[in-house]
Amino acid sequence: MDLDISPWLVLKSVNGVGNILTKRLIEKFSNPEKIFSASIKELCSIDGMTQKKAQSIKQAKETNFIKDEIKSILKENIKFIHFNHEDYPVLLKNIIDPPPFLYLMGNHPSDIVCIAIVGSRKASNEGRAKASKLARIISKSGVRVISGMALGIDGASHSSALNFSGGTTAVLGSGLLNIYPREHRTLFNKIIEKNGGIFSEFFLNQPPDTHNFPKRNRIVSGISIGVVVVEAGEKSGAIITAKTGAEQGKEIFVVNLEQTKSPGTDLLNELGAKKINSVIEIFEEFPWLQIESLRIDNKKKSLDFNEETVIKALKQSEIPLNIDEICRNCNLKYSNQIGSVLLNLELEGIIKQLPGKFYYLTED
Repeated sequence: MDLDISPWLVLKSVNGVGNILTKRLIEKFSNPEKIFSASIKELCSIDGMTQKKAQSIKQAKETNFIKDEIKSILKENIKFIHFNHEDYPVLLKNIIDPPPFLYLMGNHPSDIVCIAIVGSRKASNEGRAKASKLARIISKSGVRVISGMALGIDGASHSSALNFSGGTTAVLGSGLLNIYPREHRTLFNKIIEKNGGIFSEFFLNQPPDTHNFPKRNRIVSGISIGVVVVEAGEKSGAIITAKTGAEQGKEIFVVNLEQTKSPGTDLLNELGAKKINSVIEIFEEFPWLQIESLRIDNKKKSLDFNEETVIKALKQSEIPLNIDEICRNCNLKYSNQIGSVLLNLELEGIIKQLPGKFYYLTED
């Protein structure tokens, strides 16, 4: 059996020793081998440890289940990323209850910058479209998109991000050999083919369970610098992810939907969530990302007819124009058409947006 995997699985199997206590044990003793060799007295010096739990640790052994699990890990070429492994996500270590290890298929650099995009399984067309656009631009900027591979917003985000430099990583609420939802098996394979990653903290064949998904959600937010909620119900996994992210100290964003009601996102206002209309508003919260350097030089970019028309209208105005005025002056539809034009010009640094959807040309 693999000596680097077995002790972690044995420690995980100890009854009563959860993620919080395991983190404290690792911080004190460095690795499972030293934990197992520690005395009862030494173990009981850890906050939250009881005599009974300490005795359970001392009696823990490798079981046939663990042996079979390791065989499957090696057979399926699955990466076993334990807490001390160089590929363990850096930010995830800082949450209160990080998983002692993760199973990984594909690739996920430990230091890659990630932003989570989450939302409703029963997403509207507007929600899907906005999630796709956000994911595409974020990934194009070299930032990885994280989500839970659920139907709806999650799936749209993964699909849009996987073809660009940032890529995407999914976190499952089931084992890697028990893909859920089944409708996303093709997406699962595409993420791996495109050099993305699939994480799970659950045993390889573990089925999806109601209790698994809040655990999954804390990893989605824990890996990320921020959580973007596109569309959500009042009692949804997306809201749980956002609330967990807020507790972890992450930036929380809510996408402004123009045509779709999203009652769950209203609950996020009390968390200090920032309502956004574009990716630029996300990147503004992380100036250290230096996204400005990723923009294309205006002078080198050829603008299309609609973009030139909008620029001309803004040049002719002495004051910022509202989106409705831009639509009228430029004969553009108030839909994805004007939204796409304005977003592209924002990303190029040609225009800027003010509250109330007013736009003006930059001095450049």
